[in-house]
Amino acid sequence: MLKGMFADVPVWKKMLITVFLALLALFFSSAVMYVLAIVADVQYSFSTSLHWVRAMQLVQAAFTFIAVPTVCAYLFTYKFKTFYLFSIPSKKESVLVLLAMLFLLPLINLTAELNEAIPFSGSLYEWMSSLEESAERTLQLLLSDTSIQGLFISLFIMAVIPAVGEELLFRGLLQKLLADWSRNSHVAIWITAFIFSFIHFQFMGFFPRMLLGVFFGYLYAWKNNLLLPMLAHFANNAIAVFAYWTINRYSLSIDIDGVGTYETLYLSILSAPLFASLVWLLYKKNRA
Repeated sequence: MLKGMFADVPVWKKMLITVFLALLALFFSSAVMYVLAIVADVQYSFSTSLHWVRAMQLVQAAFTFIAVPTVCAYLFTYKFKTFYLFSIPSKKESVLVLLAMLFLLPLINLTAELNEAIPFSGSLYEWMSSLEESAERTLQLLLSDTSIQGLFISLFIMAVIPAVGEELLFRGLLQKLLADWSRNSHVAIWITAFIFSFIHFQFMGFFPRMLLGVFFGYLYAWKNNLLLPMLAHFANNAIAVFAYWTINRYSLSIDIDGVGTYETLYLSILSAPLFASLVWLLYKKNRA
């Protein structure tokens, strides 16, 4: 029986198994998409077909963010259903999380501006810029469908799937393993947040993404309930998707990435204590 096969092995071995399975998932997802690209006669590396890019996102997420944590949970415990802890959060907790994400957005934008101001030069800058441009092209293509149906598809691909899959992998699995290894939840949270941001390979937004990862990590550590960071992750992505969809659909000249920076810096100043207060309420609520 494969169930619980590695339940009693040292944590570092579980980490190696996780890395191996993640690499295996990347290989299989790439292989599947390569074969489909040949069959569909489209360019594998980058296509201007919206349907193709959506399919790529779904296949990669299914293999990497859904299959890997599911298989690991099956191998690492004898009680599969209790490896990832879920419970329906209260209405108050849900509202606090959603408000916290709303007030965190200006701070995320400000952190992104500071991140982009870090001087890079030479081949490193060119490499980072090429990654950003590739990610931006994919993002713009995914958000190009301004129909109502397109909005819901975008929300599913860019908000629901990442919220569930990435939180399973990073907070549910990796943070859990790192906490067992380090015996320190703070170390586990920050290392996981670092890896979470690094693995996106979008270094112009490294620190704001890491900040999000830290917040998601503490939500999980306080309550041992993955639905809270999943809700926060979904809210962050869904707000962005809906905002861009609205701007594109109605041809609005609004820079949502600039909210909290430059002329609207006061929004970051105002939101900081509000966000801190909500985090404190969540901490007290989760400790109650």
